[in-house]
Amino acid sequence: MKEGVLTGTHDGPWTHLATAKDFGTKVGVRAKLRLASGNALKLRVNGNKEAIFATWSSYATSGAGFAGNDHVKIPVGQWVELVVVNDGGRARVWLDGVGVFDVANAWSDGADGALGLGVEKGVIEVKEWVTFEP
Repeated sequence: MKEGVLTGTHDGPWTHLATAKDFGTKVGVRAKLRLASGNALKLRVNGNKEAIFATWSSYATSGAGFAGNDHVKIPVGQWVELVVVNDGGRARVWLDGVGVFDVANAWSDGADGALGLGVEKGVIEVKEWVTFEP
């Protein structure tokens, strides 16, 4: 923590922080954060269901693969609000109020698990993290 902001730094592929508590398959996270520098960040729900925000695209895990959105990219250095929801298997993701994904059954094979945050080759700063039930 630095001046009320959780700061994570990593110079390799991916590193993660996870909650100690597990959550059910109807869970959401609203985070105010920024990729201060680097390639990408991700939010995880239910242990391994991921919404990835890269400087070149956005992705959500979907079954054994990924759903992609080349139109929405994480801006480096800018504070944003991310909302990631597992709504009983439906992956729903927003970046600053803009829908990024709404994929039915993408996370339907999920089980109870931790929430998490990851960074790839960069610095992430988080000033707010709120969980909710959709």
